[in-house]
Amino acid sequence: MMINLGKYGEAVECLDDAIKIRPLDLSAHLQKARALEEMGNRVEAIECCKKMLGWKKLGDHHTKRVRATIDRLSAG
Repeated sequence: MMINLGKYGEAVECLDDAIKIRPLDLSAHLQKARALEEMGNRVEAIECCKKMLGWKKLGDHHTKRVRATIDRLSAG
């Protein structure tokens, strides 16, 4: 993955494409948030995560995971 290679900008571009194809792909959104965080864009990463909280089909486990990510990003 581009993130593991330190190619965060490219990762965001690829993940944006993936999200266009599968807009409710939790993994793609969380990976995008991680890439944005690595680029120093914490606010944008938090906004990426907050979008997921509005999903009707986001289960309790995933909601907790997203909230934990937001809390970690907010604290950093």
